[in-house]
Amino acid sequence: MGYIYRPDSNKMKTLIQTFLLCAVVTLGQAQTPKALISLTYDDGMETHIQHAIPQLNTYQLKGTFYINSIKGNKEAQAWQEAATMGHELGNHSLHHACPESMGWKKPFCTDYYTLENMLDEIGATSAILKTLDPKAPFRTYAYPCNNFKVGGQSYINKLVESKLIKYARGGGTINSIHTSAKDLDPFHVPSWPVQEGCSLDTLISFLESVYQKKGFGVLQFHGIGGQWIKISNETHIGLLFYLEQHKDRFEVLPFGQAMKKFRNE
Repeated sequence: MGYIYRPDSNKMKTLIQTFLLCAVVTLGQAQTPKALISLTYDDGMETHIQHAIPQLNTYQLKGTFYINSIKGNKEAQAWQEAATMGHELGNHSLHHACPESMGWKKPFCTDYYTLENMLDEIGATSAILKTLDPKAPFRTYAYPCNNFKVGGQSYINKLVESKLIKYARGGGTINSIHTSAKDLDPFHVPSWPVQEGCSLDTLISFLESVYQKKGFGVLQFHGIGGQWIKISNETHIGLLFYLEQHKDRFEVLPFGQAMKKFRNE
């Protein structure tokens, strides 16, 4: 009778447990995607050029800057340089028209605009941005004051038809965290409008909420270290440092690139 190999049952049990543990760890790593974060900045402010962009560059992060007016050649050159560094220049219309209820006066009040007025302004701004950033494959848009109506009616459908814009960012709340691309309107993507004096703890709490949901979060900033609806330079730097220190958990992309990735386009 030939010799029959009978492995030690305890050793075999240990080997199987080790194998299963390794498999679970590997599977867990493969199935734990990063959270997707987009940092957006509205109104093409001087504090974006003076503070936000240099701070982003320090941590090798890229943001999206929504521009509605440019004051002279020096500012135009600064935006051109930002584009060459990989930052996205977005469309924020020409005159940043907003509702009368928010304090806007004629002639830049959306209550008295027509759809044609709004689309003309968006088209003009896209033409200006093309001269500053000619290599951009497409343009994204942010609704001024997070308002998507003119003359009392939505201009979202007209914006889609115009083909001037690929994606558009709107307003939202701190709970605006996206987990499903199929449920997200690419022409009205909610973002979190960061309020005046927001703390670093609150910003980090938002990031962690996005991470826990393995979702996509869009932050909407205005002034950095000055101007309006501002947060301090220290808070902004702290946010960027946190993102840089947790690169294993967060992927930071300009809004247009983030939308393409989220929608798997």
